[in-house]
Amino acid sequence: MKESLFDIMKRFFKKVSDIFLEDIGVDPKSKIEIYSFLYEETDVTNSFYWISLLSSVGIATLGLALNSPAVIIGAMLLSPLMGPIIAFGLSVTIGDLYLGMRALINLLLSILASLIFSSLITFILPFQIETTEVMSRTRPNTLDLGVALICGLIASISVARVPLKTSGTTLPGVAIAVALIPPLCSAGFGLGIGFKWNIFGGAFLLFLTNLVSIVFTSIFIFLLLRMGADEEIEKIRSFVTEKSPKNIIYQALVGQKLFQTFKKIGKLYNRIIFVSIILAVLIVPLTIILNQIKREIVIKRETEKAVSTFLADTVILSKETVIGKKDVNIHFVILSGAASEYEKIKKVEDYLRLKLEEDVNVSFVEIPNKAALKALNEPVSAASLINLNSAIKDINSKFVSKIKELLPEKRRTELVNIYLAFPSQKNIKHPQIDIYFLTNNPIGEYEKELLHKSILSLLKENVDLKILCFEKKVLWSALNKNIEEKELQKLIDKKDTMAFFIPNLSFHSKLFLPPNYKKSDKLKKQFEQLMNKIERETNIPLTISVSENKDTDKPYFEIFAEAGNLE
Repeated sequence: MKESLFDIMKRFFKKVSDIFLEDIGVDPKSKIEIYSFLYEETDVTNSFYWISLLSSVGIATLGLALNSPAVIIGAMLLSPLMGPIIAFGLSVTIGDLYLGMRALINLLLSILASLIFSSLITFILPFQIETTEVMSRTRPNTLDLGVALICGLIASISVARVPLKTSGTTLPGVAIAVALIPPLCSAGFGLGIGFKWNIFGGAFLLFLTNLVSIVFTSIFIFLLLRMGADEEIEKIRSFVTEKSPKNIIYQALVGQKLFQTFKKIGKLYNRIIFVSIILAVLIVPLTIILNQIKREIVIKRETEKAVSTFLADTVILSKETVIGKKDVNIHFVILSGAASEYEKIKKVEDYLRLKLEEDVNVSFVEIPNKAALKALNEPVSAASLINLNSAIKDINSKFVSKIKELLPEKRRTELVNIYLAFPSQKNIKHPQIDIYFLTNNPIGEYEKELLHKSILSLLKENVDLKILCFEKKVLWSALNKNIEEKELQKLIDKKDTMAFFIPNLSFHSKLFLPPNYKKSDKLKKQFEQLMNKIERETNIPLTISVSENKDTDKPYFEIFAEAGNLE
């Protein structure tokens, strides 16, 4: 009797499967042990699973915050997430709805618990810095997909070798390579620092890429193992019937007559197509991100080439590149002599427009060197002075934003001025930075030392740092007390000193009353009269307000200084 093409293909596949089983050292009789192992991995009542998962999440989140690769690798080794993902791949392969639902419930609960726990840890951290370890997981691309597919292949084979008790040598390496927990914790980090969707979205996309890739490759490994063969299905059915008679999911499936046979729950090729479609959908954003990264690399390479060609003799203090969707903006801050660098900058712009075939805009400001400052002693036009002032204002503005990033959140609102001096501007050896704060909480020596080290790291050179703190509260008094002339003179002296260093300085006076104070209206009028008197005698404009203070039993007022935001 002549064999059909289907029978030939079936015999060929069985031959390939036998060779594969022999090569990886799996006994055909031990396949039920693979199912048993994955079945146990999907048990949501397993306390050790949740202890391992939350420990892994905690360590990974702290490792991301500390920017420590070693700590993050340790967290990967603890993660138990690989088990339920590969179990889901097996359920898709053999059409096992029960195992699939166990794995899916386990995965959903694990993802939710990981996101909540990592975001909670991030929220309570004393500092929340977007470290390189976090940001490196927010832009996945098709190369990450390739890594995940290969690792999913090895992970499935390692699970298939579980009955041999030798898979332990490869599973740790696979866990590190696939890295399921770090992107999930990075997504939680994005939620914990204030719902930053660019961090959450990118990191969660990487996690989904890894998850779907492992499911996809595990399907083909389990097909080669012939886990869905009729004799294996009978063993699996007997195993599940013995193990799960009281399980709620099992009882529901039996009641709906969905558990009578595994292989009839959806056709195999339909299940494979479904997973393939999900993978194809993920490839779209991954490819877009890869093209963006490729474009950024090309822009960076060509910019460096243009700088080395046309600005080789120019001292570049800073370079900022902003890559838009359809344009590129590059801003240089350069140390220039008496001659302008305009022609050189124009050549850089023309070169980049030609090479990149994009709308490239190159701008620059010039900081004068000694030769330029000497030239400035000669008569200059008003236009030249405007250009110089504009340049200095530009560099100061960018420097202020960098200093603000180094400060704790509470100190940023207290920062009122920064004075920046270069050796060419004053008779000094190193750049000098004077930083002024308006605060009622003086900056201690330890905090000053930390700030100094941060600025040294930022500028990559030695600087002389001076920090001055002006007390925000300039006058305090009970309302029924006479304000003496010497107190008013102190107020005037403080105002004159502060005005010299702090731009946009103003003063505000506030009356504090005990809660439910009976004579409040009378006191308010008395307060207004007193403030008018102080304004006349000190020539200091005052804004006034009234507030309750539950911690006092007597009315009093404060005059305190305020300053606009430093930009």
